[in-house]
Amino acid sequence: MAAPRKPRHAPLWPVALVALAVGFVLFLALTFAGSFGIHIESGYPFGTPTPHTTLPTPPAPIIDTDATVVSGNAVTLQWSTVTGASNYVIVYEGYKPPPSNEFTWGHEETESMSHMVVGLFPGVAYTFHVYAHGDGVRYSDGSQPAVVEVQIPPDDDMSDEGGVGSYE
Repeated sequence: MAAPRKPRHAPLWPVALVALAVGFVLFLALTFAGSFGIHIESGYPFGTPTPHTTLPTPPAPIIDTDATVVSGNAVTLQWSTVTGASNYVIVYEGYKPPPSNEFTWGHEETESMSHMVVGLFPGVAYTFHVYAHGDGVRYSDGSQPAVVEVQIPPDDDMSDEGGVGSYE
């Protein structure tokens, strides 16, 4: 029977053990340096971090959002201008009526102080929030919620004489 072969390389555990010991000694030295009269004046361990840039201040929040139902699938929103805003983001959400109870939401962007949101589902009570967007990447806090229910159009709006909803 042949003798077992020796490994061709030296084991790495002694190197790992030495590295661990050096790290532990460095940790102890930095932790207890003050006890031995050694003070690091510039901060631990490499100085006090300073930001390279400061973020711009966000615009003030919108305080007077007004929502009006225009049709069975559209709502118009209006609000006062906000100093420092370059555009506005409208976020809306609601739940479809039973039996689906599905959550529906969306967002739109505009540069004016009024906006019509179209393509809404009838029978859903939507909650709208408007955010002012300033220069850079900062947004204001959301406006107070504006809640409206988009009404389901009555059945007699459908006509059998070739109008909306007819298959003729």
